Amino acid sequence: MMFDVIQAVIVTLVVITALVMALKKYVPAVKRWQGNLADKLLKSHGRFAHWLGLKLHRQLSAAGGCGSDDGCGTCGGCSAPAAPAEKSHGVEIFRTRA
Repeated sequence: MMFDVIQAVIVTLVVITALVMALKKYVPAVKRWQGNLADKLLKSHGRFAHWLGLKLHRQLSAAGGCGSDDGCGTCGGCSAPAAPAEKSHGVEIFRTRA
């Protein structure tokens, strides 16, 4: 009986974690919610709430990349396309193994 409860709790935590990770990846509004929650937790007086707010805030600042509105352009998606690589001017010979 006790193992069933523990198993249910573990499975629930795994499913909730997977759902949160998927939402963070595919729904940009979740980052805003996380930022608002982190700000509220940082303003609270509890130690655990303040610690959790710091952890959430660090995750947001470390995330960066596309969709983060930080303007860094690390993925290259915002910049001009790169120039095509120069082609070799020699004749390319392909040989098959016999």
